[in-house]
Amino acid sequence: MANVAEPELTIVLTGFGPFGLHNSNPSEKVVRRIAEEGIEDIQSNARIIVKVMPVAYDDVQDIVSELWEKYHPDLVVHLGVHSVNHAIRIETGSCGIGYYQDDIKSQTPEDYKCPLANSSSNEEGNIICTGLDCMKLVEAVRMEFAEESVQFELSNDPGRYLCAYSYYISLQHDKNCSLFVHIPCFNKSCTLELVTKIVKKIVQSSIQQVLKARKKKSESLYGSGRQQPQTITNCL
Repeated sequence: MANVAEPELTIVLTGFGPFGLHNSNPSEKVVRRIAEEGIEDIQSNARIIVKVMPVAYDDVQDIVSELWEKYHPDLVVHLGVHSVNHAIRIETGSCGIGYYQDDIKSQTPEDYKCPLANSSSNEEGNIICTGLDCMKLVEAVRMEFAEESVQFELSNDPGRYLCAYSYYISLQHDKNCSLFVHIPCFNKSCTLELVTKIVKKIVQSSIQQVLKARKKKSESLYGSGRQQPQTITNCL
């Protein structure tokens, strides 16, 4: 009997272009480096879709939604830069309201909220958490890069700018395969090469979680004749 090839997985990875004091955005450099290297070394049966987005609400709204609709990805990982040196933060969720800060076009979303947010003005009611186990992701990179001068942290506050905005849109599409990672500016001990390796490890660990959850769901469905509900809570 001929070997049946595993179905191809689609992984979307996004970064941001320049804004404010960041004339050269580290997130753009990392996603472009991964696009050049490919991800064969971490996931053999996957294609990588890379997109660098302008720091503008309307563009991000259109681009992220289009990526979901066009590619039906198995995993979406958004990257953005933050100001904490030597720290990589895995964000557990995002909020759909409170976007008062102007983008590079001097614009804000209508009513200062994502169009996908619910009608409630209550912040707690507009928070969505990823279904991925973020603590396990942190543990994976801590173990892999224990000798490096990098801190790995969980965060439940991605801010209220384009980082959080892009994440919220993806969480609305499918929270079980969406993630946001904040990376620092580069320096001598936290280089482009190192951060690229770390992001690849996060992608690898995330897709493993997605595939494991699918297998468990399939076994539950076919083993019992019906699907068993699963609840995953990762917000801090």
